[in-house]
Amino acid sequence: MELSARNLSILVRLKSRKGRHKHRAFVVSGIRAVSELIAAGWKPELYAVAGSELTDTGRQFVAKLNPKTIYDITARDLKKVDSSKTSQGLIAMVSYDNPVKRNSTRNLVLALDDISDPSNLGSILRSAHAFGFGNVVMGAATCDPFSPKVIRAAAGMLFHLDLKQVTDLTAAIMELRDSGYSILGADMDGSDINSSPDGLDKICLVVGNEAFGISHEIAALCDTLVRIPISDKCESLSAPVAAAIAMYEVSKNIDAHGKTVQQKVS
Repeated sequence: MELSARNLSILVRLKSRKGRHKHRAFVVSGIRAVSELIAAGWKPELYAVAGSELTDTGRQFVAKLNPKTIYDITARDLKKVDSSKTSQGLIAMVSYDNPVKRNSTRNLVLALDDISDPSNLGSILRSAHAFGFGNVVMGAATCDPFSPKVIRAAAGMLFHLDLKQVTDLTAAIMELRDSGYSILGADMDGSDINSSPDGLDKICLVVGNEAFGISHEIAALCDTLVRIPISDKCESLSAPVAAAIAMYEVSKNIDAHGKTVQQKVS
């Protein structure tokens, strides 16, 4: 089937945050990202395929999709929807309303306070999946997790997460505290992350803005502020690197019973 002019117009509008919110949908491009999307249980509304752009691998992948959801699109129109080089002749339109609800088994939550760069957010979400932070809460000032740049940077890993963007991050963190979560804030003035308290079974790690860190209001809610010890010859780490290290340090200290344990330093 040929993609209608109406659907093409919608796909183009989904390039903007305003368009995504209006139509409550987003676009995923490329074989790898779309395969991760499907593997995570999401169900695209439609697939737009430019046959001339498909590789042999792409053709084999498309052949396994439901033919009733596949629409033909010209390479020229595909560029209107996705100007990147990652589409590989395939894009999917996905509704916000059909995400898979998951229950994280390790009681690890990542809270993001004003991450403004899409590439940084994508990298952080990729690390969240890698280190078992299955639930991610984002403040309103954090960039749209379903923007094309975020999805590309996350390599599709964000589709395996429970993502929640809230208008009031302070209230969301207070709710987590009331539910028994210990709040750890990543802050350069905090204590060494390796000396954080043990015996915790529900942890929310807060990571702040690339330039300014976590806000004073959020910092005041944290039970503990933690920092990553680095050489005094280096002023700071980038937000994605710092977030990945912090998540790794927290996750490696979770024992078989789901509680944090102190690592012995020789």
